[in-house]
Amino acid sequence: MTDWITEWLQQNKAEIDKLADTIFTHPETAGEETQSAAALEDFLQKNGFSVSKNTAGLPTAFTAEKGKGEPRIAFLAEYDALPNLGQNPVAHCDPVPGNGHGCGHNLLGAGIAAAACALAYALEQENLPGQVVVYGCPEEEICRGKIVMANAHCFDRDDAAISWHPADKNQVSEEVFQAMTSRVFRFYGKSAHAAASPEMGRSALDAAELTNVAVNYLREHVPTDVRMHYVYTHAGDKPNIVPNYAELWYYIRAASRKTMLDADRRVILAAEGAAHATETRMETEELTRSPETLLNRTLMEAMHSQLEICGAPRFTQQDKDFAAAIQKELGLPGPALEETLRPLGGSPRYVPGSTDVSAVSWRTPTVTLNTVCQARGIPGHHWSVTACSGAELGRTGMSRAAQIMACFGRELCLQPELLRKARDEFEQARCQE
Repeated sequence: MTDWITEWLQQNKAEIDKLADTIFTHPETAGEETQSAAALEDFLQKNGFSVSKNTAGLPTAFTAEKGKGEPRIAFLAEYDALPNLGQNPVAHCDPVPGNGHGCGHNLLGAGIAAAACALAYALEQENLPGQVVVYGCPEEEICRGKIVMANAHCFDRDDAAISWHPADKNQVSEEVFQAMTSRVFRFYGKSAHAAASPEMGRSALDAAELTNVAVNYLREHVPTDVRMHYVYTHAGDKPNIVPNYAELWYYIRAASRKTMLDADRRVILAAEGAAHATETRMETEELTRSPETLLNRTLMEAMHSQLEICGAPRFTQQDKDFAAAIQKELGLPGPALEETLRPLGGSPRYVPGSTDVSAVSWRTPTVTLNTVCQARGIPGHHWSVTACSGAELGRTGMSRAAQIMACFGRELCLQPELLRKARDEFEQARCQE
């Protein structure tokens, strides 16, 4: 039998690489991904997908569909960049002013689109039933887009959802990302001359600072998996004016929603107490809330089989030299690139970060793939990731990810019993919550 997936990916490699490069050279942060979304939409439309925009009311979200019948296989595309991480795709720090793909979402979005198109092509050639859907998911870096989409029931009809992320390892992810609330606190006080009449003022900045002091004391009295981090987004205008407005932005995380919600409650109490202590007024707004990741062992094992069949990305000596140069720049030990496959460990691995993919995992069985697109050991959200994401080694890892995901999607269409087993596991896990 002709390998339709490999054939399609090889024939369209130049266009796929061009798509990744287009998103790389037009890096747009969360909620601003106009050009990136348009590039993906255009690519999918040219390959026969029907595209609808503004999914769930998000201006840079979209839904693209192709095929008929069951099953309905969803692919999750991301394409937002990070602020102040602009970098040329070279093996040393060579910053470019502005945004940059320091998380590799240019590869992520293009790789997802390529996998979906390759799968749709294979289903057509083999006359197999199945719908392929690509969700264009903005705002992942602020952990929001997929949460809004999930709350709008975007994923409820899907039989399975496939995600991937560029990494420095080849694996089917067993990572459970933390539950998280993103929350803003706003404090309102009274202005006054800070030297001539300080007694007339009520400092919103004092309230913000007292909140953070209280939270920092709270750290001793929460479970060890809790993370509470904040920034000041407004802290006054001039030193000689008592600030009448101050604003904090908090991320509150924990390994489970239950623990996270309790930590969130206690942070709110700290802010309320600070407002009382300073005779100011406090308002809080929940920007987004994500659950922890719900793993699906059935899908993980099935995808791992395809990872073993397809194998690790095959890097050139130029790719290896590029990665080694970055490691030398950062003082990291070799080897430069991981070229093996990591086995499934059989148990969840809890990690300190958060992702809005977790919201999808509670709506439909979901699985995530990682392939090597970066030098081994480099830090996330860093210029070195941006460099790798614009280099040939990143595109090599992306191509292999697209092949694995498309082959996995085809297996789901050929083996409905896999989807039934995954759904049963999914429902049982949800009932245990």
